[in-house]
Amino acid sequence: MVYDRLSESNRHKWKDHSCNIHTHLLLHNFPCISICNQNPMKRSVVEFYLIEAYSDASLAEISKLLVQFESGEQNKNQSRTNGTVDSALLRLRRAQIMLRLLSNKLSNETRIKAGYTFSELVTECSIAGKTCTSNDFTSFLHPDYGICFTYNSDQEITRPGLGQGLRLLMTVNEDSPLVSRFDFLPTTDSAAIWAVIHNENEFPDFDKNGFRVGAASQALVSLTKTDHSRLSSPYGSCTNKATDTYEEFAYSVNGCQHKCLQHLAAERCGCVDPLFRKTIDKRYCESEKEADCLLSLSFSVSSPTVISSLFDCPPACTEELFEKVVSSSDFPSANYKVATGTQQQRDTLLGDQGGGRKGDGDDNSDDYDAPPTKTSTTATATRMSSGSSTMTVNGPVSMPSASTASTESTSTMTTSGMPQVCPPEDLSAVLKSVVDITAFACRAAYPDIYSNTSFTVIQGWPCLSTKRCNSCVMAADPSTPWPCSYSDYQVCTEKNNAGSTKYSCANFFDAFDFIPAGVPVPNITGWENGTNPSSPTSCYSFASGTPSFNNCWLTHECSTLPSSSNLSTLLDQTNPLIDKNFLKTIPAGVSTCDFSKAASTAAINKLSSGGRKKRQATSVDLPGFGSCEYANKNFKSAAECIAWYRRNALLLHVFYEQLQVNSYEQGASYTLVSLISDISGHAGLWLGISVVSMVEILSLFVMIISNFVCGRNIVIDRENVEREAEKRNERESREINSARV
Repeated sequence: MVYDRLSESNRHKWKDHSCNIHTHLLLHNFPCISICNQNPMKRSVVEFYLIEAYSDASLAEISKLLVQFESGEQNKNQSRTNGTVDSALLRLRRAQIMLRLLSNKLSNETRIKAGYTFSELVTECSIAGKTCTSNDFTSFLHPDYGICFTYNSDQEITRPGLGQGLRLLMTVNEDSPLVSRFDFLPTTDSAAIWAVIHNENEFPDFDKNGFRVGAASQALVSLTKTDHSRLSSPYGSCTNKATDTYEEFAYSVNGCQHKCLQHLAAERCGCVDPLFRKTIDKRYCESEKEADCLLSLSFSVSSPTVISSLFDCPPACTEELFEKVVSSSDFPSANYKVATGTQQQRDTLLGDQGGGRKGDGDDNSDDYDAPPTKTSTTATATRMSSGSSTMTVNGPVSMPSASTASTESTSTMTTSGMPQVCPPEDLSAVLKSVVDITAFACRAAYPDIYSNTSFTVIQGWPCLSTKRCNSCVMAADPSTPWPCSYSDYQVCTEKNNAGSTKYSCANFFDAFDFIPAGVPVPNITGWENGTNPSSPTSCYSFASGTPSFNNCWLTHECSTLPSSSNLSTLLDQTNPLIDKNFLKTIPAGVSTCDFSKAASTAAINKLSSGGRKKRQATSVDLPGFGSCEYANKNFKSAAECIAWYRRNALLLHVFYEQLQVNSYEQGASYTLVSLISDISGHAGLWLGISVVSMVEILSLFVMIISNFVCGRNIVIDRENVEREAEKRNERESREINSARV
């Protein structure tokens, strides 16, 4: 009974622990920050695969899902197994789960191409005032958010504050300033960036530890670091053993619970959720029925069985946590012109635009393409261009001789006398390999160009175009009208909106390069860059509407210039739009259709021989779509630039609020020494004895036994005893007498 009571009183004290709190100042390495666009892939890329000639089975399934979701035909107003009505929110959740399952079936390469590049997501990056680049980031694929990036540079922070933190200017790219279309999936309900702050050896769990920063906002995230040290058995139940599905990461409760949820999904659905990792003996869900099963699990996670399994996950023995305080504000302000990137990044961006807009225009202008000034020069240089090569003359342009014109402008006709057309070719295998996915998606965005038999298009090598679609466009026949339309002819207004396609010339030449190949060229300086007829010209020296003004327009801007239909003459240009080595293989007089077919064959041969031309690698990241400035061709005006950034941009600042680290350390509050002391105390309390008493009793017991065993052998000398007694008595008497005296 004593043991039972003693055990009962100490049972909890033996496993009890205390918590010691320490605060100390340390230099910190900046933590890892993982970021993702909430929209996992561009709608334009997904829709591209709806084109039969370039179909992709997995992306076609996603396209079908998105169409069904938008039309509200996906099991609308039907009841689910959980007994709730299939509301709009429930349909959204189901579509998001189904999108996750279908995306998991895509190859990593396809998901990366359909997602956002680093420069599309991160426009500007700096840490402690120093520029950071894509080299400071690593990428990974997330089941819900597509391609994500993790900042991890081991930057040491020596003092707290905003100036020593990480600054990220990012864009969600709901739309592009170059193409007016909404590019988000309909299942993406927010224009935002997901972010999570974590250690290098910690799994970036957006669902449990992440936070969102919405477009048109600025978020300031101040951090305080906290260390936790816990005790294992017998004082506690912590562990540091990594979960088998997250072996490369440190153990966490979240990772353990992910495994429990996957086990639950495997039991009830026969498959597991691609949102979490799986063991080799399980498979990911794929079908609509399995998606419904995963959805139903979200309504059963509160059951006692599930809660019990989730609480079986012990805490980590050692853990570093970042406590966040987030504040937000609007960004950018109403009239703030966003400036992005370093001077080197700006130079790279403008270099890709052929140097950007020329001249010193007004950055505040409402129309960057409008003439900044009116010139009063009477003689203005007029250029005749084919591709990127130009010829400059002064004053009125004289027409070439009839013999020359007839030689260079000979029309290619069919045997029936009708203008020649070029049937479109299926070049999907080549294009997917030699053309950037953004340019590849142009084929869906510009069907009036790529599917128009009046034109033939060379996309990718041997075309050397650096325009957005990497395409060289040629008319199948010299009688084909100009491929785009102008709208600001002051005289000869019949030329307005007279192009063969619906695209404006500013839009067309932003995406394409045009090789005239016998098509008369408008007498407009810089037509190859989309310049309008009303750009600065000598005609503005005359009053508008006067005979001199009209005559000047008729002589200059209203006239056309001949172009050569002999494509071999492209070799004579300084910087031809077609690869010179390819041009050397083309005989004189070849038609544009045959020229295009030869280009396709050459591209296939070059690809199969491993000689595909690749873009030169560079360590300079493009600053997104660039700053709100006149030189930047990505924007047509300051107002358009500001409006685009207000729809798409956001700022994220992450910094340490203080360098003090709060450490919480568990220690045993009931040690072995305390146990022994308590046993002695309880023995004295319940038995009425102490340790000293126990020793005395033991000594008495030994003496009794010794006397019992050895007492019979003792002999007493009585005479000596009596003698000693007498001596003692005499001594005492003397002492008494002496005391009296």
